Parts: sequence; C-alpha cells; structure tokens
Amino acid sequence: MNIPGHHSDDSDKRQRMRTLLTAHDWSATPMGEPDAWPVELRVALDLMLDAPYPTLVCWTGQYLMLYNDAYAQLLGAAHPAALGKPLSEVMPTLWPDVAPLADAAMAGRSGQVEDLCVVLPPGDDECQRWFTASYIPLRSLAGEVKGFVHTAVETTGRVLEAQRAEAARRASDARLSAVFDSLPVGVAVTDTIGAVVLANDEMRRYVPTRFMPSRDAQRLARWTVLDGAGKPVAAGDFPGARALRGERVVPGMEALYRADDGREIWTHISSVPIVDADGKIDGQVSVVTDIDRVKRTEAALRESEEKYRKLFEEVDEAFCILEVTFDAGGAPIDLVFLEVNPMFAIQSGIPDARGRSVHELAPGLESVWLERYGAVARTGESILFEEYSPKLERWFEVNASRIGAPEARQVALVFRDTSERKRIEEDMRRLAREASEASRRKSEFLAVLAHELRNPMATIRTGLEIMRLRADSPDTMARVREMLERQTHQLSHLVDDLLDVARVSSGKIEIRKQLVDLNRVVTSAVETSTAVIQGARHRLEVILWPEALLLDVDPTRIAQVVSNLLTNAAKYTAPGGDIRLEVRKDAGEAVIGVSDSGVGILPEHQEAIFEMFSQVGDHGGLAQGGLGIGLSLVRQLVALHGGAIAVHSAGAGQGSTFTVRLPLGARPDAGPDEAVQELRQEQRAVPRRSFRILVVDDNTDAAESLSLLLQMNAHEIRTATNGRDALALVSEFTPDIAFLDIGMPGMTGYELATRLRAMPALAHTTLVAVTGWGSEEDQARAREAGFDHHFTKPIAAESVSRLMRQLG
Repeated sequence: MNIPGHHSDDSDKRQRMRTLLTAHDWSATPMGEPDAWPVELRVALDLMLDAPYPTLVCWTGQYLMLYNDAYAQLLGAAHPAALGKPLSEVMPTLWPDVAPLADAAMAGRSGQVEDLCVVLPPGDDECQRWFTASYIPLRSLAGEVKGFVHTAVETTGRVLEAQRAEAARRASDARLSAVFDSLPVGVAVTDTIGAVVLANDEMRRYVPTRFMPSRDAQRLARWTVLDGAGKPVAAGDFPGARALRGERVVPGMEALYRADDGREIWTHISSVPIVDADGKIDGQVSVVTDIDRVKRTEAALRESEEKYRKLFEEVDEAFCILEVTFDAGGAPIDLVFLEVNPMFAIQSGIPDARGRSVHELAPGLESVWLERYGAVARTGESILFEEYSPKLERWFEVNASRIGAPEARQVALVFRDTSERKRIEEDMRRLAREASEASRRKSEFLAVLAHELRNPMATIRTGLEIMRLRADSPDTMARVREMLERQTHQLSHLVDDLLDVARVSSGKIEIRKQLVDLNRVVTSAVETSTAVIQGARHRLEVILWPEALLLDVDPTRIAQVVSNLLTNAAKYTAPGGDIRLEVRKDAGEAVIGVSDSGVGILPEHQEAIFEMFSQVGDHGGLAQGGLGIGLSLVRQLVALHGGAIAVHSAGAGQGSTFTVRLPLGARPDAGPDEAVQELRQEQRAVPRRSFRILVVDDNTDAAESLSLLLQMNAHEIRTATNGRDALALVSEFTPDIAFLDIGMPGMTGYELATRLRAMPALAHTTLVAVTGWGSEEDQARAREAGFDHHFTKPIAAESVSRLMRQLG
C-alpha cells in the first residue's frame, strides 16, 4: 500500500515517516486500507508530512491519529503505537483540556489556545512544556467535516523566559520593599487615580486605606496642608494631586496630620510625577518626612523669645563674613567682605562684594550699620534686628554674630531682604482695614435693607386689610389701590437697583449704546422722578441745552443715572427745597449738573458717598431711605460710558452739587435714536386680535394675577400649576402664547419648553419665560430651551401689553 504525495525533496525524517505510514498495518485499525482513504485525507496527510512543525490529523469522530515526524517526537515512547488510535486514548491526561477544541473543530469551528501547558512525552520522562495549538476542520469535497488538523508550535522557551522575568521582578520588588522599609521617611508610589501601589512601613501609618489623602474622603479631614504663607490649601492642591497634574512639588509643603490617637504630627511632603516612555503621567511618588520635633522645637524657641540663632544652614538667605576696621580711637570706620554666598548679591543688591569694602561698594552707607557690627566685633554679643537702608532702598532682617578669635574682629551675618514682606504686611493691614470697613458697611446695609423692605410690605399688608374691611367704598378702594401701586413700584425699584449693582460688579451688565439726544434722555428721567420731587413739595428747575447734544450712550442707563441723582437730591433736601438740573456743553463733553439746597456733605465724606452701602454724615433728621447703593451704581454706570462723576458741597446744610461728564460724539456705525422710533411705532400699533394663552406657574396667585391681567384684553386663557398638567392641557387647547414659570418643582420651565417645542401643533407658539432671575446667563439659557421672550418678575402690565401689540 502507498501513502500519497511523495516529493523528491523530502528530508530523511519526513521520508522515514512516510515509509513508516506506508508500512503500517492499517487493516487492524478503524482507518482501514489507505487505498480506500478519501482524497481530502490523502491531501491533508501530504501537507502534514511536509509541515516543519508538529502536525496531527485526527480522522472521524473517534479522533484517530495520523501525525508527522515532529509530532512523533512529542509522543516519545507512545510512537508508533499511537498511529490510528483515538487521541483520548493516547493522551488521556491531556484530553480534558483539548476535548472542547477538538469537538469544536469537528463541529466546523476553528480554534486556538495560547501557551497550553502539557506534560510530554507520555511515560517516565515526562516534563512540562508549553504550546500554541490550533485546530482546523478538515472537510470533504462535499463540505462535510470529517476530521481536523492540529498543529502545535512550542512556546516553552518564551514562557520560561517570562516566568524567569516575573520571578526576577518579584525579587526586585522584594529588594525595593526592603530598601523602602529601611528608609526613615515615608515613601509611596500611586497610580493615576491615587491608589497606593507601593509603600514602606513608615508611609503606611499615613495611608492605611492605601489611597493618597487628596483622593480619600474618609481620611481627608486628618490632613491640613499649608502653602508657603502658612495658609491651608484645598485637596486639589495637595502635593500628590499636583504631581498627578504633572507638577514637581519640590522641596515640598508642610502638613499637619492628625493620628488615630488624636496626636497632631507635623510633616513635610514632596511629590513628583511618574512619566512613562510616551511622556504620559503614569502615577506619582510622594515622600513624607516627620518634622514634628523640628516644628515643636521652633515653636518653643519662639515662645521663649530666643532671638540669637545662626542661620548658616539656610540656603535661601544671604550669608557673609565681615572684617570690621577700627580707627585708633576704637571707632568702626569700614567693613570688608571676606566671604559671601550667592544669595548675598540677590538679597543686598550688591554684586561682586568679595574682597571689597563697604565704602567702595556703597559709598555713603548709613553709619548705623558700622556701629552695630563694630559693637558685635568688640563685645561678642550676637544681635538680631531689622533695619531700613535708604542708601540701598531695602529693608533687611539681620542676625549678626562674632566668629573666630576676638582679635580677628570678624562678624558673620545671616540676613534677608524683607522689603517684599514689609510691603505684604502693609497690604495686609490695609486689606484688614478695608475688610473691616466693608463688614461695617455690609452690616449697615442689611439693617437698612430690612427697614426698606418692611416699610412697603407693612403698607401693602395694611392696604389689603383696608380693602377687605372697606370693599364697599369705591373711594377707599381707589386710594388703597394707588398706595399699593406706589409701594409695589418702590419694591421693584429696590430689587432692580440690587440686580443692577450685582451685574455691574460682576461685569455682566449690558450697555446698549445708540445715538441719542441727551436733552430727551434727561426729560425722560425728570418724568420718572417727578412724583418723588412733588411729594416733598420741592421746586425743580430744569435747564436744557438749547440744541441737540448727541451722545453714543445707553439711554436707559443714563436716564437711570439722572433719576437716581434727582431722587437722591429729593430725599436729602428738607420739604419745600430747591433742586436744579442743568444740561450743558463744555470742551467736548456733555455735562449734567444736579444741585440741591439740602443737608450738604462734609468734605471728608464726599468721596466715601460713592462707595457701596455708604450712609455717611448727619442728615439733619431727614428720613434717609435707600440702601446706600444708588450713588455707587451711578458712578459705575457713568464709568461704563467713559464718563466721570464728582460731588461738591460747602459743608453741612450748604446743599450739594453732583456733576456728570460724558464724552460727546458717536461711533461711525451708531444708529439713530432707535428707542424713540420704537416707542413711536408702539404708540401707533394697536392689538389686532385676541389670543389663546396658556399660563403655567406653581404659584397659584401669580398664575391667577397674570391671567386676570390678560383677560382684560379679551384673550382666551388656560392655567396650569405644573408641567405635567400643562402637557395634558395642550392636547386639547393649542395656545398662541405660553407664559411658563421657570422655577417649578418636578418639571422646570426649561424642560417644559423643550417638550412643547417638540410638538408639531405648537411649532408656531410663542413661548415666554417668566422668572425672578434676569441675568444674561439666565436669558441665554431660556433661548437655548426654545423661549422667544424672557420676562423678569414682577411683570409690568405695560410689558405684557407691548408683547401683545408686537404679536398682534
């Protein structure tokens, strides 16, 4: 019988295997005679015998073995008896591991296993070896799986090398741990999330949870890390956290650690990042040194007022050795610098001092330095002092001690330039004074705010009670209604001022400039302030410039400035007083002057009145009112227009004059008085139709009051108190306009607007945001949610009417 596929270039071993397969008695095996073997098996055998690596062909569901010479070497003594026998019989110990792969191959699925550990060859000479084995289905010409081809590529060398490397790594880690544990400082290595991957015994007492403190909420409170000024820093600025951001925190930061027994331990922490080969941060290393004894000793020295320390070890301070020269009478006349350190030139501002005298380097230096160092050289008594040198224009803190024999007359100096510290101390004192003053003003402001809020609220509450008791009196109802309108206007004005101050202070106020006639703006402001002035029976004289004064300004804000000044004059002028408002032109500027015959301002208070919450001086018993923010707001608004404001008063009882100066001229692209044109258009416009309107507000009173206002204009109104009810309502009521409160519980106005906008039936509905928040960010967020308009509570009736006219 013949084994197919003989080639003339086969090696001797391959030829022997072919000969062996040919000579083998196959009739006694389930394989049968080779002449009856199918062509696919014969081709597979031919490829197998030519393969340079161990290859096995398993035939039929019994997994009958045929293999090449390389595979025979793996079988050892089991060869050649294994030919034609089932794989499970030849390798019973290995069979449980390879059976799933063999079964999968017979089912038509290829498979592979990496670094499979087997014991070969079977018998007494067994040893562990590793292979990467593959199992590929062997199909008939009809596509039916008849067996599989199994190849085994030995990876023993690589696996053993990896095992040796791992053992070496563990040994290296053990040696490193031994070195770590012998260190007198705590050392820890963390990964990028702050988990400790390696730490010595000293460090484990600080990080028992194996997380760096800034990432350990459980133990974060035990650490107080201080910056260079001795102030606590946030967890994100701890040394380890900074190192994970790529910073080298060296020489480090001091930190106070509270141990489990309550003891407080001073430590010093240094951290550096670990960077991999690609330059990416792979973790960080922290070193914690116990400096508690040092810190406690320093504290004890400070407490005992020990002043005479030699700071030779302080590398960040200047050090020098002086030789003092005396005259015949024993008076010091010169100083020669024998040695200086590099910090000397930086701290003193004197370069190249070594070997040179003070008179050469700084001629005219104050004699106090010679006298003090001469006294140290004579007496040997060390001194610590701080002195300013007009010649060098610096402050110095100096520790002077005699060194060597008395006759050498040498003095060692350790000193530092403290000019910056002095400046900082002065700044801190100034800031403390300013903070104290700000705190006082804040307290006064809160008291005045409470007073200003109580007054209108008390009036409103009383008016409501009168309306309840005298509902049958039309005259009483009319008077109370006027009173409520005034008090409501006062509250709105109060809130508007507060919001304007907040916007100006944060830089978020919007100045909408346009080309306007200042006379017209001032006239508008006078109309706004007339009620306050007439209420106090003042005489108002208004003098406008005889021709148009064109300015590129925000007319609303400038009118607010003038109105605030007129209101201020009315409040601080006794009833029946005189107020004068004049508009004029002066050297390229428009000037607005507001004068009164009121209580006046003392000279020392005239600048302070523009400060926030300022309430200065004696007001002659006049009820002040206000929060002390009006004039501050005026100054800031004027400044935003490139102008300036000043005040003049001859003193108490002499009246006051406020002068506002604004630049004339206009931007090249400035348009005409758009506000006036818009007002004229609004005045010509009339509502053209009624609307279907949806009002949604969780405040029932607010929803009802807005609905009543809208019903006066014959609109069809529906109300809801939450977003869920509103969505149900629009399924049967399609609104033209929807007023939505923003701050509703459950579903906010933003969410409701987004869902309404998604409904095709409401694609053309006008959405109006109604909220107590009116910043630029709030308005931008409303636009993003799909709102067309944004109203700030309380909504003025004229604002609603204007919107109806625009939409009608």
